[in-house]
Amino acid sequence: MHWSPAWLIAALSISLTSCHQGTTQTSGKVLDLVQMRDSYRTMALQSTNPLPSMESIEQRTVRSATGPVTLQVYNPGGRDLPVILLFPSIDYTAGDIVTHDHVARSLAAETPAIVILPSLPLEPEHTRKEVVNASVDVLEWIPPRIERWEGRPDCIMLVGEGAGASLALSLARQARDARETRLVKLVLLTPSFGNEGLPMASTFRGLPPTYVILGEDDPLRHQGEAMVDAMQSTGVDARSRRLAGTGALRMDWALADPDLLELILDVGAVMQRTCVSGQ
Repeated sequence: MHWSPAWLIAALSISLTSCHQGTTQTSGKVLDLVQMRDSYRTMALQSTNPLPSMESIEQRTVRSATGPVTLQVYNPGGRDLPVILLFPSIDYTAGDIVTHDHVARSLAAETPAIVILPSLPLEPEHTRKEVVNASVDVLEWIPPRIERWEGRPDCIMLVGEGAGASLALSLARQARDARETRLVKLVLLTPSFGNEGLPMASTFRGLPPTYVILGEDDPLRHQGEAMVDAMQSTGVDARSRRLAGTGALRMDWALADPDLLELILDVGAVMQRTCVSGQ
């Protein structure tokens, strides 16, 4: 099933406005949030950045306590491909299957890998806990379907940028504690932890190998560096890369900006190497 971009933007905007009916927020704040999200989607739809072709893009819906979660499964073709769950969060308040379509396609093509891109619940309509719980539902939905996609159930990885990196980390901790879905890699780009700050070091113990990409000019770079140090102190195989002259990636990452092609190739190579040699 393929989505119509214009129809989807309209539907998402109507849904957002409906979620606010009966709340104490002013109509001005609601409108600002609607406009911000629509502006990100419009940027994605109007982008002239290359769009790699896929053998198939399947749209599905996952049931969650917070409501149905729409996602897309990008399959570049081939057998025994790794599986990547990509988090599209932009500051926890925006990001979906429209805004991150470019980078999902690029990761799928360049790794190559099957990429799952969900439109997760957003703040402030939902709490952070609800967002993480919906992410857990998406992750648990994936393994029974990997064989049909001709992917590798033993090679599931999480990728996120900014707030999406924080969500990926939260989900990895929950997956570790539940012991239901084994993850083999985390890739966290310019992670942002907001007002909550960096989790306690002890919570990193037992996480899968983690590759952290930091922007040299990102004012929150110190959080990522502290996270890598804390992970290593608990025995996690955590490695980092610093991007010279780069701040937070945000929409440049979402749109797979050509200037970031080398970075996307690097992430893809890390993913492929993990599944081939376990490194």
